[in-house]
Amino acid sequence: AATAAYGIGVRLMSVSWSVAGAVGQATATGVGQNLGANAPDRAAAVTRAATAGTMLLLAVAGGLVWLFPAAAMGVFVDDPETIAEGVVFLRIVALSWAFFGGLMVIQGGFRGAGNTGIAMVLSMLSRWVFRIPLAALLAFGAVSVTFGGVEVGPIAVPEIALGYTGLDWGVAGLWWAYAAAAVASFVVGVAWFLRGTWREGVIEDDEEAAEKGSVAGTTDD
Repeated sequence: AATAAYGIGVRLMSVSWSVAGAVGQATATGVGQNLGANAPDRAAAVTRAATAGTMLLLAVAGGLVWLFPAAAMGVFVDDPETIAEGVVFLRIVALSWAFFGGLMVIQGGFRGAGNTGIAMVLSMLSRWVFRIPLAALLAFGAVSVTFGGVEVGPIAVPEIALGYTGLDWGVAGLWWAYAAAAVASFVVGVAWFLRGTWREGVIEDDEEAAEKGSVAGTTDD
């Protein structure tokens, strides 16, 4: 039931992904154009406005889903157990929709500035660095894995036990990890954006390199 609820919840979230992804692409275009025009302040203003607008829209959408989660689930399924699990999922994850969308727009700003590596790092932070460890901590209780304890001829490999003690929230812990990772990644993305290193513009460096190359070619001739 939880797996089915997650699948339906992701379908609902795909609406927000479509909106945020489209705005992120538009933001990339706006940032690239303004950096090309030597207007980094205007590029920053484009990103701020796009992020705020997207977050406001998704906050409203998430609020509606939070208020009527059973109705949203009922569009796709009529199984009471799946709907019950979906209500828990939506009530938790809908709180992070605005942050998830805001991060996608900020990533678009970085891509427009040519800093595609930063956009990739933010995606990895959201999915691998934050979400999976949080899910392991929140969802499960005491977990232990034993390695070794075997003998190969005269060689004996001793047992080594590795484990941790989680909070054992169950499936709800997975959903909280999903939401918390979105918020944490958004905070990192905003902090990285405010550093302003993207204002230097990768494309400008490429143009300078091309000019140097043409000058060197002229000198050689």
